[in-house]
Amino acid sequence: MRWVLAAVLASLCLIVASAASAQAPGGFVGPPCFLSVEFGEGPSELFLDEHTGPFALGCSVFGGYVVLLDSSDPALRQNPIIWSDVVAFTNGGPVQPGQPVNAVYLISDSVNPSNGIENGMRSQDLAAAGLTVADIVGNPTTVYVVEGENTIPGATDRNLYDAPSATGIAHYIFRSDPPEGPTPTRTGSWGRIKALYR
Repeated sequence: MRWVLAAVLASLCLIVASAASAQAPGGFVGPPCFLSVEFGEGPSELFLDEHTGPFALGCSVFGGYVVLLDSSDPALRQNPIIWSDVVAFTNGGPVQPGQPVNAVYLISDSVNPSNGIENGMRSQDLAAAGLTVADIVGNPTTVYVVEGENTIPGATDRNLYDAPSATGIAHYIFRSDPPEGPTPTRTGSWGRIKALYR
């Protein structure tokens, strides 16, 4: 009888854990506190304009990440070279699936000041929110969205993202540069690949 009770209890724990991990990043934890919220990049390509936040949301949402991609190729979605922006629902640092947070960051890919070429996302960029590329790729709730696919009509720089939860749908507008296509690559090395994930 004890084994049956233990098995039922373990099953219930797994159900609760999987329900928590299935929550969309940015979805309301409790009652909704806004209809929609918009935030985005600053007016220049300077570091402080490209790495914004934290923005206070006014209520708790589920932690996690939304990645805007410069390519629609699903095989490349976890390659930070094609990441245009990362929206990080975090109070700072990595979050676990289902973890409640009340702030969000918008981090854009950096421009190399010597040649003006965007280099995709690096852990150095994500450090503004206390994150690494590995934190984003390793989170099972990370959402990948092709930049410019779902925007406000006539405003290709305003990407729409809806995060459903049991208490309502949180509507977000991420203001970002229009998609530029895949980021140009340079001669790569294993050292460069490893550096991207640090």
